[in-house]
Amino acid sequence: MGKILGLGSEDMPTIGYARVSSHDQKNDLVRQQELLEAFCAAKGWGHEIIADLGSGLNYKKKGLQRLLELILFKRIRGLVAFVDDDDLDVLNLAQGKDQF
Repeated sequence: MGKILGLGSEDMPTIGYARVSSHDQKNDLVRQQELLEAFCAAKGWGHEIIADLGSGLNYKKKGLQRLLELILFKRIRGLVAFVDDDDLDVLNLAQGKDQF
């Protein structure tokens, strides 16, 4: 996928994206951020963590807008995100394969 999109080189950051739906889940958001930070650091990746609090149907979230901007302007090497509360999904957008 990354070759098709022509995304950033290896010196670009991998982005960790964390999101929860409501303020009641703020502790879960903090936990996601900490796990993303630890995962990227353990892999030795330069990274940035972006976090959002709000509905997945709200496409105007500040963090999501930042993530989309980074992808559109090819300033991202990879993406690590939670697909549900407990699972990390790692996408290597620059090379089009998993980084696990």
